[in-house]
Amino acid sequence: MPLSRDLRPVYTAADEQAAAAALEQFAAAWGERYPAIIKLWRAHWAEFTPFLAFPPEVRRVIYTTNLIESMNARLRKSPATAASSPPSRPPSKSSTWAVRNLEDYRRPNVGIRSSSWKQALQAFTIYFDGRIPTP
Repeated sequence: MPLSRDLRPVYTAADEQAAAAALEQFAAAWGERYPAIIKLWRAHWAEFTPFLAFPPEVRRVIYTTNLIESMNARLRKSPATAASSPPSRPPSKSSTWAVRNLEDYRRPNVGIRSSSWKQALQAFTIYFDGRIPTP
C-alpha cells in the first residue's frame, strides 16, 4: 500500500532529525487526504522519538507484531477446535496444544521465529546492561 510505504521512512529513520524530515515529506504527500494521520504523529512525537534511540535490530523486533498476531490467531481457533474434542480435554489443555503446535503452521523465519532475534537480544543485552539475564 502506498500510504504505509511512504510512512516507513519515518519509523525507520536513523535519528529524530531524519524522522522529522520524513514526516514532513509524508505530510506533503498525504496530509491533504489523511490529515488525521499527520495530526496523530505530531501529537505523539515525544512518545515516538525515544524509539529512535534503539539500534535497528531492536526496532525491528519492537515494531513487528507478526509473532503476536500469529499466536493470537492460533489461540482464537483453539476453542473452536476444543468444542469438537472430547469433553475430557479442558480448554486450557487445548490452548496449550495450540501454542505447542504453532511451529507446524510457520516456515522457519516467519511468524514464530524472528530472523533477527539473535541480533536484537544481543542489542538488548548491551542497551539494558545488567537487566537481561545471560545464559
